Amino acid sequence: MDLNQGKRPPWSDKESLVIDASHELTVIERAQAKLPWLSYVESEERARAAGYNPPGGLATNGGGYHPATSVHTPLYYAALAPGYLLTEGGSTESELLAMRLTTALMGALTAMLAYLIVLELLPGRRGLAAAGGLLVGFEPMFAFISGAVNNDSAVNLGCAAIVYLCIRALRRGLTVPIAVALGFALVITPLLKGTGYELYPPALVALIGLVARRHGRRDLMMLGLVVASFLFFFFGWDAIRGVFHRDAFTTPGGATPGTSFGIRQNIKAYLVWLWQTLLPFKLPFMRDVSVVHWPFFNIYVQRGFAGFGWYAIFFPNWVYGPIVGVMLATLALCIRGLAIYRDAVMRRLPEILFLASIPIVVFAAVEAAYFTLAWPVGGTAEQGRYAFTAITALAAIVIFGCLGLGRRRALPAAAALVAGLGMLLLAGQWLTLSTFYT
Repeated sequence: MDLNQGKRPPWSDKESLVIDASHELTVIERAQAKLPWLSYVESEERARAAGYNPPGGLATNGGGYHPATSVHTPLYYAALAPGYLLTEGGSTESELLAMRLTTALMGALTAMLAYLIVLELLPGRRGLAAAGGLLVGFEPMFAFISGAVNNDSAVNLGCAAIVYLCIRALRRGLTVPIAVALGFALVITPLLKGTGYELYPPALVALIGLVARRHGRRDLMMLGLVVASFLFFFFGWDAIRGVFHRDAFTTPGGATPGTSFGIRQNIKAYLVWLWQTLLPFKLPFMRDVSVVHWPFFNIYVQRGFAGFGWYAIFFPNWVYGPIVGVMLATLALCIRGLAIYRDAVMRRLPEILFLASIPIVVFAAVEAAYFTLAWPVGGTAEQGRYAFTAITALAAIVIFGCLGLGRRRALPAAAALVAGLGMLLLAGQWLTLSTFYT
């Protein structure tokens, strides 16, 4: 994709034909519209395609500037390239289907890593580990994104890999393959999308915990291998980035991660912003930062669990009430679990601190990116799916919350949560189809 506005259109003639002939931009999210895959639409598309030279139009004259995609690296797009290349020469619809299947595969691998993470933390509790994976796979917004052509699934998978590798290292120690893979994942994940940098502070927590737990000569050598692997792959990218006209860092403007945030000069205002985003009430001395009463509910409950589509298709508000209740109950049960299993908690303190730091850092980073002093803000630009870089850690935390009910009750509680998400997922599919097309 071009970095700046030029003469090339963002879509090729072939893709533009499909968009136009299927009435894509005029039927999506309009309940009164006709289904875009009706037979007459397909006949019309074939007839129009036959009038092009070559038939169907050129497939290589797109790739122009688009504001939503111009900031990403080539690797962001390459994540879905295998499916595209396998179906190259076929119809645009076949190519898009193959890319959707690639996205779905990355979503499935992310859920699998959630299973492996819980299994590392709770050896022998395969039922709870399976529930951890299913919590990710059945999360309605995660499933929705994973079922579309969405390159963000790649960075979610990369972050899941970092979480798994760190947990594996903390539980068993570093080995050569794990050390090399961790260094590689830490470099490659932000190249998939800049939000991958959110896992850097938690990874540092994990490495510090690793040194505190294992600091023999071999352990320190393996830690050095992580650093060497990181530097090797980072400078490898640095050597070739000029070919793609990209900066070393994949943040907006190529700045060092975190330095472009305005919060450094406005820490107090940022804390007020965080408070009012997270909590449904403000302290007397605080100004309103948003016209939305409780931004967290809008961002991370509605749009985090069931707010489908670019403009967001929502359930009635009462549907989200039980989700808020479960979130609060899980937090309370996690605190109870820390007290019940305090001896085990102390033995696994590095793992717990690492997992707990992930959603905290991700939440703080997302809000830092959208922080502004133009109060009150007219709405919420953030979307709950931006927290999916932390989804495997959140699944593990939820499973720990189930253990707060006791060892025997943990699996039934986890199964109930999975069943609840499954029903919400099915209801979400019905909601989107009945809202988009009737």
